[in-house]
Order: sequence, then structure tokens, then C-alpha cells
Amino acid sequence: MSPAVSALAVAIFIAGFVSESWSRHRLMTLSLAASSVLTVIAALLPDWHALLVVRVLEGFALGGVPAVAMAYLAEEVHPEGLGLAKALYVGGTAIGGIGLLATFAFRALLPPSHRFNRGGRGVGFRHHRRSLAGHLRHRGLPFLFDSGLGFVLMGSFVTLYNYVGYHSSSTRRSA
Repeated sequence: MSPAVSALAVAIFIAGFVSESWSRHRLMTLSLAASSVLTVIAALLPDWHALLVVRVLEGFALGGVPAVAMAYLAEEVHPEGLGLAKALYVGGTAIGGIGLLATFAFRALLPPSHRFNRGGRGVGFRHHRRSLAGHLRHRGLPFLFDSGLGFVLMGSFVTLYNYVGYHSSSTRRSA
């Protein structure tokens, strides 16, 4: 689990940059399709090391969805329904189980972007460096960055998630 989560963390950062110049709809669709295919491949692998490699690739491939989903919703959903749309997205992620059929449904049902503005930003680092510097100048955000709160909370979540799964499987074996 941890190698896939680590790859996902890196991919989210990269996908956020890419989504500034590439269609968010297309990026999410590609991300879901690639991760779905890798999930099928992972289910067929007999070797532990190959499974770890494919899980890292899967985590990296999946990064395009959480990185841009909220931005897509903010651009495409009317402000009155935005809170509900975001809540449904977050609630839906708890269901999990992304598969090829869900990817096809996503592609067919998600409306195309109408408000996305590429704005000539590209994927060059200069624009993103200025954008990140702007975040650091925001009055409240540096406190969150400096405190490491996100790192601690996410680390706690992943640790607990891994422990509960391990504890549950070892309890079943001893019973």
C-alpha cells in the first residue's frame, strides 16, 4: 500500500501542473483508464516484486483524478451546487474499487469542460514557480505548510489504515 500511496503523492503534484494546460476532463479519464488497466494487470501477477512495481505505477497513474477533480468541479458546477458536488465526490471516493466499467461510465457521463481556460500557461516551470510563490505569500497558508499538519495527518491515516488491515488479517488467522 505505501509504495502506491507514495507514487500517488508525487503524481498529484505533477498532475496539478499538467492540468493547467491540458484538459482536466481528458487527464482524469486517462488517469482512470491507466489505473484500471494496471489494476487488472496487478491481479494477474504471480510475483511479489512485479506486483509492487505495478502498484507504484498504478498509484502514479491514479494521481490525475484527485489532483484535478475539485478544480474541475469548481469550474463546471454552479456555485450553489458546488458544496454538494464536492461532498458527493469525497463520499464517492470512500467507495473505491475503480474498474474499467467505472472508467467507461465516467467518460460517458462526465460533461465536457466548458469553463476551463488554458490561458497559455503551459507546463513550463516559470508559471508554476510564480503560482507556488503566491501561495507562500498568502497570510494563512504558510502556517499550514510550516506546521507539517498535512504530512502528520496523512501519515497517521496511512499508518492506521495499514495497521487495521494487518491486525484484521492476523486476528482471523489466530481465531
